Amino acid sequence: WGPVGVTAAARDGHLLYLGGVDYIGPATGALASLDTTTAALVARAPSLTGSVSAVHALGDGGWVVAGTLRVGAGGSQRLLRVDAAGAVVPWYPEISGSVWAMASDATTLYIAGTFGSVDGQAREGAAAFDLATGELRGWAPALTASAGSVGVVALVLQQGTVFLGGTFDAAHGQPAAGFVAVDGVTAARLPHAVPAMHVRTMSAAGDSLYVLGAEPLSNAPVSARLSVSSAQLQTWNVPQSFANVSTIEATATAIYAREPGGVTVVDPLSAAVVTQLAFQSLSGAL
Repeated sequence: WGPVGVTAAARDGHLLYLGGVDYIGPATGALASLDTTTAALVARAPSLTGSVSAVHALGDGGWVVAGTLRVGAGGSQRLLRVDAAGAVVPWYPEISGSVWAMASDATTLYIAGTFGSVDGQAREGAAAFDLATGELRGWAPALTASAGSVGVVALVLQQGTVFLGGTFDAAHGQPAAGFVAVDGVTAARLPHAVPAMHVRTMSAAGDSLYVLGAEPLSNAPVSARLSVSSAQLQTWNVPQSFANVSTIEATATAIYAREPGGVTVVDPLSAAVVTQLAFQSLSGAL
């Protein structure tokens, strides 16, 4: 056990008073596993050091962790796979930059981020691995950026289609202003399109893909709802307060939007606000 961020301390007999702490608990390293009902710490996460940029559950009890990570005294890794027992799988792909988003089906792991190569092969911002062998697949959307480097911050896999959002302006040599849909097997370009925006986050439920970003000039929030199967663009106008939303999570009955002060729940069809949940911040002094 150990305190973090202590700014003041005083001892009174067998009691030690600590100031400035938000939490005191078991050391977990860079990754922790919690019970979703009780919030109790579950001892099945490996001991990692470093920083975590994304975590993805594979659906078989295991998961993949992205970031700048070390296991014990080993070298730094961009991507680690953990099995259902909490053990690190001996699979260490070489990725030239950061991974920000992941998705998978029964056979393939898709990754997206700010990188230009994977395992020595060119892969701008997006790549895919065979989950059975760990080998890099030939799948490549061929993203390019006319200014700067490609950066993909959002990735969604739904009904066999991979949706990518971020900083790029072309895919397979054709214009794609920060958003593109490609086939999950062939990486062929698909007809889905959204209004011009800097995509920040995406989520899907059923046949609907929800996209949230910012208007390129004014930075005002821009949103879209797409039919995954037909590529039809549907009306979904979010409140102006969504300019500060960093993440959305879609379900069949609600969209959960994370803002700096809490979570806003909106209707998946009308985008009308259903409820708002505020985070509570506690502070005090000894």
